[in-house]
Amino acid sequence: MKWFKVLAVLALAVLAVSVAPSVVRADGPTPDSTLSQVTRAGATTVKILKQTNDYAIVGIGGAKTNSQAAIANLVQPIASQVTQTSAVDTVPEIDGPTAIVLHDYYSANGSLPYSDATVQIWYTNTHARGVQGACGGVCNKIIVNGTTYSIWYGYSPYYPSSIRLTESWAYEGIGWTIIVPPGGNFSVQQSTAIFDSGVIDAQAEQIYSLSNTYAKVKGKIYGILFGEEDTATASYRFGSQIISPSAVGCGFICG
Repeated sequence: MKWFKVLAVLALAVLAVSVAPSVVRADGPTPDSTLSQVTRAGATTVKILKQTNDYAIVGIGGAKTNSQAAIANLVQPIASQVTQTSAVDTVPEIDGPTAIVLHDYYSANGSLPYSDATVQIWYTNTHARGVQGACGGVCNKIIVNGTTYSIWYGYSPYYPSSIRLTESWAYEGIGWTIIVPPGGNFSVQQSTAIFDSGVIDAQAEQIYSLSNTYAKVKGKIYGILFGEEDTATASYRFGSQIISPSAVGCGFICG
């Protein structure tokens, strides 16, 4: 009888183990703790690497797309949040009711080959120029809103070693004051606003695309306005080799 009870207990233990729930793990890489958000769009991973009220740095990994429109659609919801929440443009002396606001829309792109594919960078910008005569002469401002995208189209390797995205807005005129978004990735050198994502480990983050969406990079001037030149560069490193295409565009009157 004692052996019978022992066998019964063992049988129940085996049954309990066999019906224990299994652990289901999500596919894809485990999100890094520094990421503020990770979403899935089909089999494509969208990672917000950094987001403030005025700009966001976005990486895309997972299933590859060869469509610029698809990349833009993935980033657009984040771009809308940045544009709506930005509070940089709050200087009252150039935002009065007498201001004349002109808009300039343009895009630029560039690409360079690597192996059997290419690295590409492109951007779409809106330049809003305000001209106002009520600030001690002719007062001008240019505010740039936009998104800069970059992508590695290749499959060998699937992910680059690292990605770095930089951009500069050179204001051409006399007497510029530059105002850039806070947050650590923007700076000012003389009459130029500069963005730098820093070097991002694309293998660790498992991303093949890096974008920056920004709102209200602003320059204002008391005097003569020539225009503004926008230069963006994507540096994709593959082992010891770096591929760095640039996209260059010009807002308003540029020489």
